[in-house]
Amino acid sequence: MALGNIRQAQETVAQALSMSHDMRNLQNLSPEFSNKAYYEFLLGNSNQAYQDFEIALLFIQKHLPEIKLLTATDGNQQAEFFMRLQAWKPFEVLNAWNIQKSKDYQQNQSLAVCHLLQGWYEICRGQLSQAEKELTQAEHILRPSGIVEKICRLDWVWALLAEAKGDYEKGLQRVNDALFTAADKGFRLWQADLLVLRGRLRLQQIDKKDKNDKEMLERVGDDAHESLKIAEQTGYIWPKVEALELLAAYHQTRATLPAFNSQDEKDKAQSYANEAASIKKGLFLTEEQMQELKAQARQEFEKQIAGWKKEL
Repeated sequence: MALGNIRQAQETVAQALSMSHDMRNLQNLSPEFSNKAYYEFLLGNSNQAYQDFEIALLFIQKHLPEIKLLTATDGNQQAEFFMRLQAWKPFEVLNAWNIQKSKDYQQNQSLAVCHLLQGWYEICRGQLSQAEKELTQAEHILRPSGIVEKICRLDWVWALLAEAKGDYEKGLQRVNDALFTAADKGFRLWQADLLVLRGRLRLQQIDKKDKNDKEMLERVGDDAHESLKIAEQTGYIWPKVEALELLAAYHQTRATLPAFNSQDEKDKAQSYANEAASIKKGLFLTEEQMQELKAQARQEFEKQIAGWKKEL
């Protein structure tokens, strides 16, 4: 998935869902709906993603009623979705559940991702010491495992922590290491996230050290444009928004320098900011919308199994 073939993955999972539904295969339907939800989330279809995650849970509860929330990889995927939505309470509940279940069933990879996500969450709420503890727990599992994709993701969150601490040099070191791996392995989705973060770190470094460093400033623009290019090619919406916001900040900074046309740069900054804001409006969900989508998911689930309830 990190290779960037989101739409191809969508088609594959749609075929798998059709086959599993025809075969009344409950055990496959739940993870397949979860995968479908994850792809919808990456593409920015938040309404459909929320509904599909709910359907995944309903299918697993049909044969395992004691399961209250999604677990393991499915739980990791939904927790990442909640993080991007900034749906803090659902994230807290789900990730705490998944941490416990991952420990119960000794699912170390899932547990590591839980700690990675918890670290990201703690960064977002400003609890940086706790974030470091969580990331260290993820580190102890992932680094020795050699699971390169997950290690790459972990380094991204470590860099987010460095950014939050204002340690831009350390953040850049983490990002550059991860970018080398992502480029080598073809992890295009993570490249997009890492590039926009590197650009943001560079811009903050400029603000802190030398606002007249035009060479470094142009590197910021290069990172933003490259991230935007990958995001548009793959359909990965989240770094696209961040890249547009970074381009707005980049042009706003250029507007303060005598070498550039101030009004032209301000106009470009506003254009990028407006585009980012327009996309973001369709990505986030209110509590009321989530409740409506949950009800719709129940209706869709009942509709899907209406013809074969007796077999269940």
